[in-house]
Amino acid sequence: MAPVKVAKATTIKEQLASLTRAIEGLMRHAEEQDAQNARLIRTDNIDTSHIIGIQVEAHYEA
Repeated sequence: MAPVKVAKATTIKEQLASLTRAIEGLMRHAEEQDAQNARLIRTDNIDTSHIIGIQVEAHYEA
């Protein structure tokens, strides 16, 4: 009976280790996506500010 429990415990430990690695990988991926989204938002804000600046200048020139 004891060897079966040890085998199951080892299997559970291996499964837990595998799940832990998978979760860590998903967390890294989510962090990378968050960073990429932040860069895109900053770029979009810079582009929008530039466009708004052009529109304001055009308005004053008219």
